[in-house]
Amino acid sequence: MLAELFGAGSEPDLTRSALIEFLSAYSLQVVLTFVLMLIAGIYAALAAMLTRSIIGGIMVGLGISIAEPFSLAGLFVLFQLFDNARILHLVRFTPSYNVENIQGWFTGHNGGVFVTFVEAAGGGRINDTPAFSAWVLAAWIVLGIGLILYLFQRQDITT
Repeated sequence: MLAELFGAGSEPDLTRSALIEFLSAYSLQVVLTFVLMLIAGIYAALAAMLTRSIIGGIMVGLGISIAEPFSLAGLFVLFQLFDNARILHLVRFTPSYNVENIQGWFTGHNGGVFVTFVEAAGGGRINDTPAFSAWVLAAWIVLGIGLILYLFQRQDITT
C-alpha cells in the first residue's frame, strides 16, 4: 500500500503458490513453538509440584527449558569419560534436537547444530525422520502430562 503511494511496485506478487508456501512455513513454526512451550509448561508444572511453589516452579521450568538445548555438552563429557560414542546419540531423545530435526527436514537443511556436533565428535551421522521426531515429541508431552496428573493425584493438599 505504502509502496504504491510512491509509485513503487510491490514485489513479489501475491500468488496462490506464494501464499501456500508462506502459510506452510509459518504454520510449521507455530506448531513447533507450541510444542516447545507445552514442554516448558510441563517442566514448570512438575517443578511447581515438587517445590510446592509457583514462583519456584516457573524459575526451575524456565531454567530447564534454557539448559536443555545445552544437554549435548553434558553428553559430550560422558562420552569423553566412558569413551563410548553411542552416548552422544542420547541427544536424539531431547525436545530441542527433535524440533531442529523437523525444521531441518521441512526447510531443506540437512543436519543442524546437534547433528554437526555429534558427527564432529566422532559419534557418527544421525539420520532421523520427521516421524521419529514427532513421536518423540508426542511421547514427551503424553508422559509429561501423565506424570503431572499422577503426582497431582498423590499429593496431599491439606498440608
